[in-house]
Amino acid sequence: MSLSLAELLPLVGCLDDAPGFDTPRERFRRFLLQRVTDVPTARALIDDCQRSVGEQHHRALQDLVVIVGRLLGFAITFGSYESAHRGEQGGRWRSPGLLDVVLEIRTEQAGPATLEGLASAVAAAGAAAGAGELSIGLCVVARQYAARARLNDLLASHAQFPNLRVISVRSLLSLAAHVSADRVSHSEVVELLRSGVALDFVIDLVGRPVADNRSDEPNVESGRPVPLDRREPAFWIASITGDDMTPPEQLLATVIAHRRVLGVCRTSGSHGQSAPGDWVGFFLADKGVMGHAQLASVVEDSANVVRHADRFSRVYRLAQVTLYTQPIVQALRAERPFEVPAACVAAGGSYLAPIARQDFLALTAYLDGTPSGDGLTSATA
Repeated sequence: MSLSLAELLPLVGCLDDAPGFDTPRERFRRFLLQRVTDVPTARALIDDCQRSVGEQHHRALQDLVVIVGRLLGFAITFGSYESAHRGEQGGRWRSPGLLDVVLEIRTEQAGPATLEGLASAVAAAGAAAGAGELSIGLCVVARQYAARARLNDLLASHAQFPNLRVISVRSLLSLAAHVSADRVSHSEVVELLRSGVALDFVIDLVGRPVADNRSDEPNVESGRPVPLDRREPAFWIASITGDDMTPPEQLLATVIAHRRVLGVCRTSGSHGQSAPGDWVGFFLADKGVMGHAQLASVVEDSANVVRHADRFSRVYRLAQVTLYTQPIVQALRAERPFEVPAACVAAGGSYLAPIARQDFLALTAYLDGTPSGDGLTSATA
């Protein structure tokens, strides 16, 4: 019998740092140690965590990320929830004599995009490490964390963080799947983490199938969807902003729907880990979700495609563009499951924020009042 996280958490109780053998925390962790022994089980529970928000799901995800370390061949140690909330550590992975990994998990419950707390925890671990054993910090970023780009900027611009790494939950599970399938060994995982390379990029390369020729490339202009079997698609909400010359409604109708182009504003935190194959919903601040599309490809020479291309951090071509006759007004509620810019940036583009798949489908699943399956229709505006 399998249990979803929604069924499991009420059974074990409120996860906190209360001591004792039979506390909710210890019951939950014993369940994970006994039951989460393969990647599909870990993936199912982690996906449940990323479909919802809140402190309990954050803490459950923290423990699940620790468990993934065991699937990678590490000895694991669970961490304190409160110290993790302060940005110190959320658990440990250890390969004795080789590598000690201090974990930090980032969801919407995480504080500001800073790395000083994790760096301090790594320094303390390094002081206690044995000869030849490297201590690093691994910041694991969930889909609902909106400031991933800021973390990357900090790593790139601050030399005082040489032993910190950032990885998405999706890439972490992909790496565990490679280990489970004997395509990657534990020693290779250790070398990858020690190397300090861009982890998401390398893991994505490892997982790509070998292409014999270019005949299978998607025909964006014909509206064919991008093949999604290469990786799991992510889901995003694009808050459409206008400027003095172009209101957001016109931008949606002319640039997005007609020309099938989406420019992402140079706003901190925007576009994150978005990539071709992902799905995006279009949100107007005073109307709701107005439609959706699929990110088809990145425009390399954007200056020839959009005006004032220097305003954008990335420009996408779109496929499967669908606009709604009536907007989805539920997206206007205060507790909407995605982030919008703190202030309306008059940039004539969009601000991308991650959203869980379940929430994306709930906000895009109806077109003209008629259910459209999973909301990812091929209707064209």
